[in-house]
Amino acid sequence: MRSKGLIEVFGLLVILLSVLGVAYAHWSATLYISGTVETGTVDAEFGYVQSNDDGCGDVSETGDPYECGTWSYVVEEEKEKWYWEGGRYVKDVGSCTVELSEDRKTLIVTLDNAYPSYMPSIAYQIVNTGTIPVRIEKIILTRVGGNYPKKELTPCTRYYVDYETGTVAETLFAEADFSIHVTGIYIGQQIDPKDYAIGDLCIHVLGNAKQNAKYTFTITIVVTQWNKVPPPS
Repeated sequence: MRSKGLIEVFGLLVILLSVLGVAYAHWSATLYISGTVETGTVDAEFGYVQSNDDGCGDVSETGDPYECGTWSYVVEEEKEKWYWEGGRYVKDVGSCTVELSEDRKTLIVTLDNAYPSYMPSIAYQIVNTGTIPVRIEKIILTRVGGNYPKKELTPCTRYYVDYETGTVAETLFAEADFSIHVTGIYIGQQIDPKDYAIGDLCIHVLGNAKQNAKYTFTITIVVTQWNKVPPPS
């Protein structure tokens, strides 16, 4: 009886060891997923720029402009050309020049010998130099002299500015020295890679402006990747 019991126990041990052998001695294979993400770039700069009263003769200049007028842009014989239509005085007294910074991120607009009711304008391209489509997110009047109003501008709206206080309003007030008017571009406008948008800026010197004075201001245009800015409604 005892030997029979030992045989049964031995048989049980053999079975357990066989099961353990299956659990710990198996073949396996490992698979991998290798991924590469190459990101694009969001970047923009100013392209072609033009003043309607810089004395260079690129647009018809027979006198100082007294209204914002309208700009048109064409390519003729593989050359970019701007046309401006609007009213001009018979006198050519003031001038408005525009320059590009070296990195093409800033337009430097200078009005010389300006006077009340002088109203020059500039036209410009915003070029998408990145690889991702962008939209215009904000247009901000960030600085007026030593003041920082950080006023978000709505295109096709005239804004009156008091240089001393930095006050900005959409209606004319007595202390305003000049007005600015951004048109052409609009919030939510999409610019695809290698494409461009065309905008213009009109500056109106008002009667409250002082003689022999210097007025400076900065407008910031913010572009953001296309899917983070709602399209225009």
